[in-house]
Amino acid sequence: MCTDYHWGSYCHLSKLDDPAILDKDNYARNLSSIFQHLIIMSLQEILFIHLRQDI
Repeated sequence: MCTDYHWGSYCHLSKLDDPAILDKDNYARNLSSIFQHLIIMSLQEILFIHLRQDI
């Protein structure tokens, strides 16, 4: 089962999945895009909190 997010798609590992969906390169790419998104979100939160403290 693949879930589409606004930053890309993520395929969940499941026995019901088509083996083509679980292509290792695609899985790694999806996983890295999720981590990149989480890092960006974290940085935005940190910047937002930092900017609010200056006000």
